[in-house]
Order: sequence, then structure tokens, then C-alpha cells
Amino acid sequence: MKAATEKKKQGLPYGMFFTHMFHALEVDMTGEVREKPKESKEYNKKTLRLMGFMQNEDGEWVKKGVVTPQKGGEGGLDSKEENDDEEATETDRIPTTTRTPMGEHTSISFPSLQLGSSSRMPAPSPHEPRLNSLEASMDEIKEEQKRLGKTMEDMVTSMKTGFDDIKKLLTAHTERFGTLDKDMRALKHQVNNNIHVASNVIQDIVNEFKATSAELQTFVQKSAEDVV
Repeated sequence: MKAATEKKKQGLPYGMFFTHMFHALEVDMTGEVREKPKESKEYNKKTLRLMGFMQNEDGEWVKKGVVTPQKGGEGGLDSKEENDDEEATETDRIPTTTRTPMGEHTSISFPSLQLGSSSRMPAPSPHEPRLNSLEASMDEIKEEQKRLGKTMEDMVTSMKTGFDDIKKLLTAHTERFGTLDKDMRALKHQVNNNIHVASNVIQDIVNEFKATSAELQTFVQKSAEDVV
């Protein structure tokens, strides 16, 4: 039963983004907060009697417990006025549909509480400083997003420029490698030609040497036969 009757805190939509933000900024989400009376508050006679105040002969509203004793001849009059105030307080506590006229509002003064007359002025909301802080934080977040966006654009531009430079460098190296490959092939062809020419020259020399050796051998044999 307790779990069924307890009021659960409702979160805001959008992934509870604003809820987390309000909690981080310590914004109270539980409703209105009861405030102590301030100097700017204004009350009527009915409210003052319910709060335990009474009006003295000087027209000032003071707590009943701090009323100063009056002079001898006026004691009965003060006691009568206090009884009348208590009766009026009991009467005011009975529910009624008759509203207190605006003309009955009056100004009061008591320790640490200065009250005026007429209508009740709206008190400043306790959330107003936090809301102002939230607005300032949102402005800072927007500025930070702008700076982050500008930084991202600069990074993208720099990366694009870097990729273009790398592409140009690769193209230049490709051209250089192509030229080097052509040179290597030409050199290989030239070396092969030189090897072929050298082989032919060596073979011709060997053949010529063989022929010379055969002629020399024939000449030696002929000379030997002539001597014999």
C-alpha cells in the first residue's frame, strides 16, 4: 500500500536531458517551497489574528506574548480588547464565504517583520536565481557549441588540405617511380645487349684461337717431317 500511494518523481522527456541538467544545477523540482515571512510581505487583520498577533493602543501589531503591561487605569480596557481579539480569531477560523474587505487591511510592525497594508505582493520565486544560472549556463553551452563547431570546421579543412597534399605527393612519387621503372628497364636491356655482344666477341676470339692452334700444330708436324 505504501509503494502504491507514494508519489513518484516524474522525469522530463527528451531522454531526461533537462532533468539531469536541473539536478546538476540543483534546481528544486518538487514544487513550491514554504518561505518564512519577509519584510516585503503584507497581511490583513484576519491573517494577523490567525498568526497570533494583536493590535495595541498605538495601532501596532505585536505578538500576544510580547505585549507590554499597560498602565493601571487601562488594564480592564486592554483585557476587554484582548478578549474581543480572541473571539474574533475564533470567529475567523470558522469557514465562511464572506471575504475580508480591502479597507480592513492595515500596516503593522513587529520584530524582524515589517508588514504593510492592502494586497499581498507576489514574493520572488526561490527558483529565479537558479533559472537565471540555468539560462547563463545554456548561453555558455551555446557559445561552447559554436566554438566547438568552428574548431571542427577548421579541423575538417586542415584534414582535407592534408589529404590533398598527400594525394599530390603520392601522384608525384608515382610519376617518379614510373620514370625510375622505365630507366631500370632501359638499363636492363642495355646490360643484356652488352652481355650478348661480349659473348659474341669472346666466342669469336675462342674460335680464332682454336684455328690458330690448329694451323700451328700442322706447321710443327710439317717441319718435323722435313727435318727427318
